[in-house]
Amino acid sequence: MAEKELQDILRQEWDRRKRSGNLTECFDTLVGIYTNPNRSYHNLKHISEVIEELGSCSNALYLAAWFHDAVYDPKAKDNEEKSAAFARKWCIDFGYVPEFADEFERLILTTKHSKAPETEDEKRLCDADLAILGAEKSRFEEYEAGIRKEYSFYAEEAYYPVRAWVLERFLAKEHIYHTEKFRNKYEIKARANLKKLIESWQEPLLEDDSCTINFAPKD
Repeated sequence: MAEKELQDILRQEWDRRKRSGNLTECFDTLVGIYTNPNRSYHNLKHISEVIEELGSCSNALYLAAWFHDAVYDPKAKDNEEKSAAFARKWCIDFGYVPEFADEFERLILTTKHSKAPETEDEKRLCDADLAILGAEKSRFEEYEAGIRKEYSFYAEEAYYPVRAWVLERFLAKEHIYHTEKFRNKYEIKARANLKKLIESWQEPLLEDDSCTINFAPKD
């Protein structure tokens, strides 16, 4: 789908939900962020896929999908925190009550995937964010190539051992997905995709104990 067409489709739902004139400016700001050419995966296509996976949902969950990668620096470890702070600022401008802002911020922070989500909306957002792991071959390969491009400043010997470690953390879990809907739809395919991808990397690279890189590419 052409980028302009995708923007038009996303704007229709945005306009249906908006309750403040500031939201028009916000939409344009977010589109500008997600269409930055440096975003090879964490871009407008990813946001549209997360929104599509969520389907019918609350405004807090919908906006969290939009804002969860608003700040994305592959060299940083606090992207979710900065995205949440960015979202809270807009939330105040929208005129939402503090309780809504709290929920909004909390949802975004769950996409760090560092601990198990607790509420149903947190689980849905995390699962929608990880749905790409269970995508069909061409889209999954496009995803992984996009992640590699975003981390292109790392040499292969630095990138692949840590990337493998990140993906193996998902395989080590009893379930990758937190909701029955996403488990039924993506769990088997996601595990197959991840295993095949890790196995495709050269064995000596994965066994290199000399790697001491202090970064973890985001899923």
